[in-house]
Amino acid sequence: MTLTGATIYSKNVIKFIDKINFQKIKNFPQFYLIFNFLGNSKANFVWINDRIVRVDGKRSNSYWASNAFEVFLDDLKHTLTNLRHIYSDKTINHVFESHTSKTGLFSIRGLIKLRSLGSYNYQIYNKYKFQIESNTKSSLKILYILSILPQRQLNNLINIYSRFTGFLKIFLIWKFLIKICNRFGFSLQNTNKSK
Repeated sequence: MTLTGATIYSKNVIKFIDKINFQKIKNFPQFYLIFNFLGNSKANFVWINDRIVRVDGKRSNSYWASNAFEVFLDDLKHTLTNLRHIYSDKTINHVFESHTSKTGLFSIRGLIKLRSLGSYNYQIYNKYKFQIESNTKSSLKILYILSILPQRQLNNLINIYSRFTGFLKIFLIWKFLIKICNRFGFSLQNTNKSK
């Protein structure tokens, strides 16, 4: 999706632009345009899945980092649901869940990164807690704790953490989370989800 904004579209595709509700589809108009066209035409589409262009991991944070929850929980969902006239709810839910799991944006690691940037806090937690919980393997207790962790201490932890590798990283982060959970009287086990 990242590079679809740099795509040159034919006139046949552009004629579908009138179907875009820019009030609801702010960040993904190109995605909507492409999949609306593919669903309404007899276009042939081939997905090669070769990595041709790579993301530069050294560049600064993306424009959406400060609004990750609005962009990926609200806007992406609106974009997908506005394609219901073409695609089934099952397909739409699969695409949304697939994007969430493959990006890891709402994983513990992703949420720690967002918290360190100041993009995840108690207000965001309170607004999106059930949506985040349904897109992560973590309990509401852990999501709450991450939302209130002091940013400065978290950034220090990330700097220390980045110096270690493999098992030691996992050990250190879990030790830290257990200490925080014990302080609040919480368990790391998610008791809200069925197995």
